[in-house]
Order: sequence, then structure tokens, then C-alpha cells
Amino acid sequence: MGDCFIIPTYWSVPGMDTWKTFDHPVPIEEDGTLRRTLENFAANGYQQPVVLFPAPTEPRIEQKVKQLATGLKLNLHVFSAEDLERIKQLMRDKGFAAEFLEDVHMRSYGAIRNMGLIYANLKGYENVIQIDDDELIEDPEYISKATGNIGTTWQGDEVLGKTGYYVDEDGKAYYDGQMSVEYKNWPKDRLFNADIKQSLEHPDPLSPTIGAVGGNMVINRKMYHQVCYDPYSSRCEYGDYRKKG
Repeated sequence: MGDCFIIPTYWSVPGMDTWKTFDHPVPIEEDGTLRRTLENFAANGYQQPVVLFPAPTEPRIEQKVKQLATGLKLNLHVFSAEDLERIKQLMRDKGFAAEFLEDVHMRSYGAIRNMGLIYANLKGYENVIQIDDDELIEDPEYISKATGNIGTTWQGDEVLGKTGYYVDEDGKAYYDGQMSVEYKNWPKDRLFNADIKQSLEHPDPLSPTIGAVGGNMVINRKMYHQVCYDPYSSRCEYGDYRKKG
């Protein structure tokens, strides 16, 4: 049935300790960056379905996201509490145990990513293109590059998932987010940057990777039928997914 974009968007409202779960939820009284991302999609002329996943599930958050998503020439759907309940009821009807359904929710990074995969499966999408709500896509060939080689064989394995990297406003692909004294001996940045470097310098369009970025990933249906995110993961759910995949 083609591809779809999945964009989670994280918010906070008074009375909910969302900041304890998500790194930087947008306060409900602010607009954040979601509208900018959607305007970028519209300017790019994307015809693929764009599905927004407001988190956590809360009426004020859902309404805010719908407000930000109005008036754009996009094939767009805002995932709702009703969608969540319909999916859970369908799973009950299919015989899923109550204990399993407890992990089907919108309260953790991994569970939200899983909801995107469940939704894509029910709609029959071939590839899920995961983007974050603070990104812009400036490469006019992004979709063909992102989904290219999916389903082919590379180094003896079928390619069912891909990840890329981010470029900041200065054109820099490397990460220096943990330069404080406290993290000076923490190897995350060094290893992450080394992985990006070898990918950029690799002669083939594909290269092996030790990491992944959740806001620039493609997951094929053959993959998401077999591998889910960890709903108990509090951070870096995409890195865990890469290892399991």
C-alpha cells in the first residue's frame, strides 16, 4: 500500500509530570516546532500519509496537535484516544491476553513507537518512515534515498530497515551534545561520531552501523511484523530496536 510517515510529538499539560517520561515535552501553551515540520512536508509536496502521534494521550494535547495540523495540503491523520481504544478492542477480539494489552499504550517512547507500527500494520503500509517533530527535510530525493535498497540483499542479508543521520543548521552531522565536564569520559559522542564518519565515507550507499536515530529511520513491513520496540524502554528505544532487528 505504499509508505507512510510516522511523527510522534511530545507535550506537557498542568497536572501531568510528562517531563519525568519525555526529554523535552512542549508546554501546551507553546506551539513548539511541529507546525514548522508539517509546513516543510507540505512545501515538499509529499503525498504519503502523515500520521501524528500526540503523547501522552490527553484531550488538550490532541486538540493542540489538531490545531497545529490544520490548513495544510497533506494526507494527515492525528492519532486519537479513540484510535487507541479501537486498536485495543480489535486486539481483544483477536484473542490477545489482557496482560499483553497492558503494554499497548502511549506513555513511553517504546510504546509510542510500537503504536506507530501497529497502526501501519492495520493500514497495510509497506514502509514506515519515522521522523521527529523538530526536523526539516531539505533533500528533494529524501524518500527515494530513505526507502532505496529496502528488500534487496546486501552482504548476504535482506535489507528491511535503514537509519541515517541529522544535519544541523550549520551543515554539521557530528554530535557534541555532551561536552560538559561531567560527561567528558563518557564515550557516547565519540562512538556515535565515529559511526557517522564511517557511514559518510563508506563507498557504498549502505553501510553497517552500531547506532540509529529514531527521527530518521525506515522500517519495512517484514521487519515490523517480527520486531517490536521495548515498551519499557525509557530512552534510546531506537538503538535497542536496531540491535534486535
